[in-house]
Amino acid sequence: MSDFIASSIAGAAAIILGNPVDVIKVRLQTGARFVGSTTAAFETWTSPFKGAAAPVLGHSALAALLFVGYNRSLEYLESTPYNQPIPHPSLTNVWIAGAVSGLACFVVSAPTEIIKCRAQVYDHRYTSSWKVMGDIWRTTGVRGFYHGGVVTGLRDSIGFGWYFWAYEASKKMMGLESETVTSLVAGGIAGCVTWASIYPLDVIKTRVQTQTQMGMGMGMQGQLLPCAQQQMPLLGVRGVSQGAWEHAKGIYRTEGMRGYFAGFWWCMGRSFFVNAVQWALYEYLMRKLNPARTGSKDETFGPQDQGYNL
Repeated sequence: MSDFIASSIAGAAAIILGNPVDVIKVRLQTGARFVGSTTAAFETWTSPFKGAAAPVLGHSALAALLFVGYNRSLEYLESTPYNQPIPHPSLTNVWIAGAVSGLACFVVSAPTEIIKCRAQVYDHRYTSSWKVMGDIWRTTGVRGFYHGGVVTGLRDSIGFGWYFWAYEASKKMMGLESETVTSLVAGGIAGCVTWASIYPLDVIKTRVQTQTQMGMGMGMQGQLLPCAQQQMPLLGVRGVSQGAWEHAKGIYRTEGMRGYFAGFWWCMGRSFFVNAVQWALYEYLMRKLNPARTGSKDETFGPQDQGYNL
């Protein structure tokens, strides 16, 4: 229960802090570039927070599912009793546990991502996550919330495998005395490693999930940002939903390799900051809520227990 509470709070805090930059990332991924600027412009003062409602609620549930799933999977792989410390887990098991829990998050992440991305690329002052959600429900039902679900599940599984692997490996290599500083630095590194490993998949996912706004009978059709409309659909076939593979080929044909990394550096900066805060807050709350599991690096484990195995 402690990991559920800690991860939910940490996840919500991370999304709130990182949403303005995420708006820029998503708009750049869909081809939104404005004259005189290398990033997507904000139309109003509320634009940096477009699409925040779905991630705040969804990411809290996602983070809880992710961390609880990871902890239980790692306990199983390491043959460790429930709620007991794992001072030196195998990094291979860490990656597998992260990948398994990441794949399970697809149930929450796919609907959250499609609502968030569509809210962020609509060019309409009254657009909100709730209106996008209602629009999807009216036109395509439950199935619409899982549009692009395969590439989303693949992205989450690979990405979260590297997420936990990079976090544990970074903690080992740094060997810092302060638990808070260690969590901040290792969390930031883990976030950057994760996004670097799956960024092209994320670009494809974003294109797939936002393409249906053009000529697909959506209630808010025609409200995309003008520059995003010029970019989508990539294959020039209006009114026809394209799959991930078609978008992958289309990106390469129209933009080359650079197209797979649109908004990459914005994402890197956001990832370091957001994941540093999320991990530090999560570890802090876990130490307060469940000291039996986390223990103290100085009091619970000796130097011989602080290594990791491959």
